[in-house]
Amino acid sequence: MQQLGAARSSLKRRRGYMDEVAALSEEVNSKLKIANKNKPHAHDFQCLIFYQNQIMQFQLSDAFQAGQYVALFFCGYDLEYYDSFVEYGAMPIAMTQDLAPIHAAYATPNFTSQSLNFEPKFILASDGIDRLISTAFKSLNMQTLEMKRSVVIIDRNLDIVFTHRAPEKGPFSMKEILNCFH
Repeated sequence: MQQLGAARSSLKRRRGYMDEVAALSEEVNSKLKIANKNKPHAHDFQCLIFYQNQIMQFQLSDAFQAGQYVALFFCGYDLEYYDSFVEYGAMPIAMTQDLAPIHAAYATPNFTSQSLNFEPKFILASDGIDRLISTAFKSLNMQTLEMKRSVVIIDRNLDIVFTHRAPEKGPFSMKEILNCFH
């Protein structure tokens, strides 16, 4: 009988402890919800990039050394607006499913007949064959496994502050994208 009483007492203490933990967890979660204000958060992904004539490992958070924002373009980028993005403190990154050596051939002037005729200032990033990055940003057509033309603006807290999907065959609405910085 004494053992049963001790077990009940221990169980009550444990329930009290569990109730305290649950209350504390609820309080912390509610504070996090207030801080996040329902902003979607980006994963600090890693991938291979081609930038300044080099293939290298890259992490999203590294890009914030150059500015307050990242403009992550999936499948295409309008080259004439680079300076406008930089003025707003954004680092443009063009993400495709091409491997980094393909980016190197494309971005090295006159390397092939399809190469650019200038050295790009922006980062060319490779989602690679796993397509994990485009999947995470909902920029992958799951039936065709092709990237959806889209741009995601991410701030230095890795909060997604703007998303734009381009029409299937149409260009990006660069004015609309640039207006997100106002």
